[in-house]
Amino acid sequence: MSENATRLIETFDQLDPPEQHLVVVSLLRRAGELPSHALTDDDLCGSADNLLSSLDDEENGSSNSPRR
Repeated sequence: MSENATRLIETFDQLDPPEQHLVVVSLLRRAGELPSHALTDDDLCGSADNLLSSLDDEENGSSNSPRR
């Protein structure tokens, strides 16, 4: 992952959960506008799995889940 992407993720992690939700929704909408070769179904499924796992961990009070 690039340095810019890493900084983006670190900044995202500092947002309040409602802001994180809005950012994720906005990014997912934009992802639909990307060329079809930009993300594969496996990429999208993996990202969704990571996101849902992170949200589950947050809901359960765990903050030590790996971020990808």
